[in-house]
Amino acid sequence: MFHHVRFLRIASSIHIRRQPLSSLSATAPLWRPTADILPLCATAESLSATQLAHARAVIHGHLPFSVSISAALILSYATHHSHRSTLQSLFSQAVPFSRSPFLYNTIIRACTIMSTGPHKNCVVDLGLFLYNDLLGDTGFRPDDYTFPFVLKLCADSLHVLKGLEVHGRLIKAGFDEDLFVNNTLILFYGSCGDLRSVGKVFDEMPERDLISWNTGIRVLSDNEYLLESVGLFKDMISTSGFMPNVISVLSVLPVCAGLEDERLVSLIHCYVFKVGLDGEIRVGNALVDAYGKCGNIEALEGVFSEMAERNEVSWNSIIGGFSYRGFSGKALDRFRAMISEQTGQCIRITRLDYEAAAIAKRNRVLKPRLQPLQREIVY
Repeated sequence: MFHHVRFLRIASSIHIRRQPLSSLSATAPLWRPTADILPLCATAESLSATQLAHARAVIHGHLPFSVSISAALILSYATHHSHRSTLQSLFSQAVPFSRSPFLYNTIIRACTIMSTGPHKNCVVDLGLFLYNDLLGDTGFRPDDYTFPFVLKLCADSLHVLKGLEVHGRLIKAGFDEDLFVNNTLILFYGSCGDLRSVGKVFDEMPERDLISWNTGIRVLSDNEYLLESVGLFKDMISTSGFMPNVISVLSVLPVCAGLEDERLVSLIHCYVFKVGLDGEIRVGNALVDAYGKCGNIEALEGVFSEMAERNEVSWNSIIGGFSYRGFSGKALDRFRAMISEQTGQCIRITRLDYEAAAIAKRNRVLKPRLQPLQREIVY
């Protein structure tokens, strides 16, 4: 499962010093009431802003005594994909002042944020090591936040055996009926392709929320169980008492496109318009793609023309929709319109080449028209 050598290497870089809470009052600095550092740490929009907030926290004497500020900085550094050593340093300095598993949960959550970044392998090992450490002689125990964060980490890294171990541990700890935990279990088993376990967890949940249904729809779709995904979507509407939100719509529209179910796409479109989701750019893009796959060119053009805002995905969707159904001329016209509106500059040239080649392949008569088109592209 995991090599002890790897864990020892991680452990050697984390020195957790514990001290009695009674000794903290003599060493803690006087707090400056005007220093409102926590919002700066929590809302930093760049790595430099996070570093500035970190410096202010040190200058004002908040670190390492403030667990909340340390936690906010850990999450902010993780969001901007800083090196894991920064997270480890903040954690190891603040954990002696922690009175709950909150700080452990925070750094494990930070590892899930970074689990798709450049330090993926290192942060996954770090997060799992700290989870194992929490099970040891720390004075704390995993809670209803710990298990979902660890399961998310296992799902992202496809650590199946570790995820199964965590599932057994949470059952023993009495969290098997927790809504948040079960939602993450659905995600974990879906990411691992174990749809039988997905169904078992979903069916045995004592309660479900909209996230439960959306997660189930999404994992079925991701595993190409398209009919089952649509069936679960219909069950949600007819039996759950929940109505679809943006996530529901974005999860089921690609399924409708894959099945070329134009009727269901139209019903979802009507619902989107009725509840006011038609202004959401992601929903518009998904509708354009779905209508294109279903071959409803009139609806495809209608949705695109009514979009108040468009991005590169919008243009790619309509160009792809036209070319998918063999409307090469319309695809080229939209391609030219995209370039003339200076939207094409944010799309990689490899993507443009691919679309042009796909159009040319479908209708080789248009090859002479591609020559002046190529000269319009600025490399």
